[in-house]
Amino acid sequence: ERSAVAGCIFNASPEDPDNMVNGNIGSPNYGKPMGTLSEMSSDVLNFALFARLTAPPTPATPTDSTINGSNLFNSIGCALCHSSTLTTGTSSYTGMSNVAYHPYSDFALHHMGASLADGINQGGAGPDQFRTAPLWGLGQRLFFLHDGRTTDLLQAIQMHTGSGRYCAQSASVQLFSVLTTNKVFEPASKNQACGSEANQVINNFNGLQPTQQQDMLNFLRSL
Repeated sequence: ERSAVAGCIFNASPEDPDNMVNGNIGSPNYGKPMGTLSEMSSDVLNFALFARLTAPPTPATPTDSTINGSNLFNSIGCALCHSSTLTTGTSSYTGMSNVAYHPYSDFALHHMGASLADGINQGGAGPDQFRTAPLWGLGQRLFFLHDGRTTDLLQAIQMHTGSGRYCAQSASVQLFSVLTTNKVFEPASKNQACGSEANQVINNFNGLQPTQQQDMLNFLRSL
């Protein structure tokens, strides 16, 4: 999973190494490229390289409405998770190290409550946890939320709430044995989360005037 640390993004997940060289150890060709990068790469890797070097979405020209919406986005707490600006770490690609960019995400996991829970455990994410979705390019999307369940942006915002009466519980068990004593141990742990971390933010949003809510929607669609 990814997490945000000191404004930089780190991927703590293991990655398969890319074999960009051919030749056996001890052979004259060992360690030497045997073709172009594209020729030696898989289609998946080539696709990843293309995506990595693609420019981010270009936001629309600001208006009075979207500027006000941006200020409200920050003041009611949306930016606590949908961070507007992060900084890249060290990159092997020219011009991509220590660069400020604007994904509107912290790339961290958050408990989102029963409305969005899908009951799936994936990596370190529990049944009601999701990585904060980047909002850049949102104005070009037709479907919202992790499963594309709605085309209504206002509905997508409201579904970030989750009643504290509904809780998600995850459990894990480790099994290990001591062969010399024939002892078996099964240490278990349980975690429970109730409601959504975004509840207060959505309450703040619902407390806005209709014109202010519209300004926020206009801002989001401009990203």
